[in-house]
Amino acid sequence: MSEQLIFVRHGALPSACANSFVGTHEIDLSEEGRAEASAVGRWLSRQKYDRVFSGTLLRVRHTREIASQSDLRLREFVADDRLNELDFGDWSLLKFDLLQQRYGSSFDQWNMGMADFTFPNGENIGHFISRTRGVMRDLTACDAECAVVFSHGGVLMSLIADAVGLERKDVFRIWLERGGVALIRRAAGGSWRLTSMFRPADFE
Repeated sequence: MSEQLIFVRHGALPSACANSFVGTHEIDLSEEGRAEASAVGRWLSRQKYDRVFSGTLLRVRHTREIASQSDLRLREFVADDRLNELDFGDWSLLKFDLLQQRYGSSFDQWNMGMADFTFPNGENIGHFISRTRGVMRDLTACDAECAVVFSHGGVLMSLIADAVGLERKDVFRIWLERGGVALIRRAAGGSWRLTSMFRPADFE
């Protein structure tokens, strides 16, 4: 049973993606994102862990691949598409101000706890909640003492929220930056505690 989980959010994306939902679109890392991935690899090379899990979208794959240049252990991993980002459907790659104009209150009022909300031509949040909670059950039950998980902001912040008992509607109170790492550790009694969040690139 896992005693610690290390969550890694993919590195930064091109500036054209700023202030928009990227979702399941295949967008590669920017130069900054590749540098962040390298820093993650150097940091992980100094840590103890025994399993690696990864989403399958390009930006996550490339973060792990670049990090593996500094830490060869990352080349052995379990791919899991449940770790992929929400499919925002018609909202994908549109700027937030345009979404507000186009969808009004639907854009202003949605949150990650609205299980009955479905993004236009995209994913239902209830489905997203179900698949990410399934991932967390598997991660906590696996035979690794410490596992590393490469994924996306929405996924990782949701996993952390569930682990520490925060309601899904408040997910974005836990903000893990791109290129960032979050550590959660099992405490006495089996509960989880968020112990740190940082960007390894900030400390080099």
